[in-house]
Amino acid sequence: MLKRGALIAVLLVAAADGHAIAGSCGTEAGAGIDWSGCSKSRLMLNGINFAASNFEGANLTGTDFRDSTLDGSGFYKSDISRVSFRGSSLNGANFEKATGLRTNFDGANAQGANFQKSEFNRSSFNGANLAGANMTKADVGRGSFEKANLQGVPFVLANISRTSFAGANLQGADLQNAFTYNTNFEHTDLSGVKNLVQEQVDVACGNDATVLPQGLNKPARWDCED
Repeated sequence: MLKRGALIAVLLVAAADGHAIAGSCGTEAGAGIDWSGCSKSRLMLNGINFAASNFEGANLTGTDFRDSTLDGSGFYKSDISRVSFRGSSLNGANFEKATGLRTNFDGANAQGANFQKSEFNRSSFNGANLAGANMTKADVGRGSFEKANLQGVPFVLANISRTSFAGANLQGADLQNAFTYNTNFEHTDLSGVKNLVQEQVDVACGNDATVLPQGLNKPARWDCED
């Protein structure tokens, strides 16, 4: 058993090496906190200012961040399954390689946020402002971006299969090599997207209100499955 002096020395060395120590997980919620690697699941943290905070590798499953400020915060490799960010401010937040099943981003303001290589299956981004966000190589299969602002968003090599973009703003979005099987483009103007090809259109679905880029054609049967 370590004596008090030896224990303090160990903690100081860990802090000097940049590793999170147990005490950081007990820090009171607020801006600039470091909860990296902490378990903070099923908490009610709505309406709190967490700007520029660090949640890297944290377990946040089931936690409620509704209407909170999380601008510039980092969620790298965090587990945020069934977390609610509804109505939150997430401008410039980093979700690279984060994982989340049924995560809710509805109505969030996440301009310039980084979702590169993240996995958000069956998650909802309805009505969210994601202008300039990065969705490169993201897996958002069976999700929903209905009426979301996706201006300039790269979905390069992303899995958007069985995902709904009905009524979304995709002006300037890049769909190069995105997987579009049964992707729903009903009531969506795709005339301003980049790198969409006929093969992607053929396996997606839409309706008479869908507008395609010049040179692409709707298949004879293009209805979305219920």
